[in-house]
Formats: sequence, structure tokens, C-alpha cells
Amino acid sequence: MGLYLLAILPNELISNEIIAWKELFATKYNATYGLKVLPHITLKPPFVLKESFINTLISELRHFTKHEFSFKINLEGFGFFTGKKSDVVYVKLTDTSNLHQFYERLVTFLNNQSMSILHLEPSARYTPHLTIAYRDLSLEARKMAWLEFENLNYVRTFDVSEFHLLKHDGKHWRAHTSFKLKKGVVG
Repeated sequence: MGLYLLAILPNELISNEIIAWKELFATKYNATYGLKVLPHITLKPPFVLKESFINTLISELRHFTKHEFSFKINLEGFGFFTGKKSDVVYVKLTDTSNLHQFYERLVTFLNNQSMSILHLEPSARYTPHLTIAYRDLSLEARKMAWLEFENLNYVRTFDVSEFHLLKHDGKHWRAHTSFKLKKGVVG
């Protein structure tokens, strides 16, 4: 059995910026948990899958990407919400229509596969974002951090040319398999 996650990884520049903010939260606000996770936009939250099914899932996802084009994601500013275990600070996505359309096609594809290895929630429940700090971020620390991040100007755009199957190695999430999208950016 393995622990997996489907995600979009931002480009290197954006990843490095987010890692720098995660490091800031670790040193300044004692919120270190975010450093254990690659900067990503979740497509399917962590799920357990028997190793004997992983090749079938990879094959299905490769089939799906044959008909999918790359698209753009726009980032602008920051947000927060109170999660189950702690507050969460994240980078906001703007104009997520291309991402939601991609996600809806992925949902339909995976939920209609005969093997039904992986089930995705309908897009109405899908709220994409790039997490900076979570799990060990106290309410007090989030309030202090929010004073710093609330009006911080941050605007970036990146092309999504692939998505990834990540696997947890016991300590960190690592890229396992990449799924390339067709060239020809949408949006």
C-alpha cells in the first residue's frame, strides 16, 4: 500500500517563492509542517492505493492526457481559512475557469473508468489554492502573519503543461509520475 496525491506543481520560480514563505513561517511563526510538502495545487487529496493498482492508474491517467491541452493558472494575493487542525494560509488562484474545466473532465474520466480505482469529488467541492502554512499554524501566529501578508502584492501566472502523481516516502511527498498535457495553452 502506498500513500499518493494528484497535484499540479507550479514552475520553479513560483515554487522557490512559496518555499521561501514556508521557511519564513517556520522561523518566524513556528509553523514548520508546510515545509514537508512540495508547493502544489491538489487535484486529489492523499489516498491509499495498493501497489498492484498503481500501473493501471498511471495507464488511465496517460490515456486521459492524450486529449488534454495545457492551460494557464493565475495567482494573486493571499488568503486564509480555519481548517480542521489549524488555520491555513495560502496563495489565491484567480480566474480558475480553465482549472475547473480540466478538473471536471478529470472527475468524469476517472469516475467512469471500469476499474474505479480512484474517485474524485465533483468540482462544486473543489477549491484550488497553493498552501503556505497549515496543521501547526496557531491562531495567534496566523493573526500576526496575516498583518504581513494581507496586503502583500503578489501576482504570477504559469502554464500548466503537466500534472503529477506524488508518493509519500514516510517523511515527504515526492514526484512519482508526471502526466504531460498537449501543447497549445488554453486561456
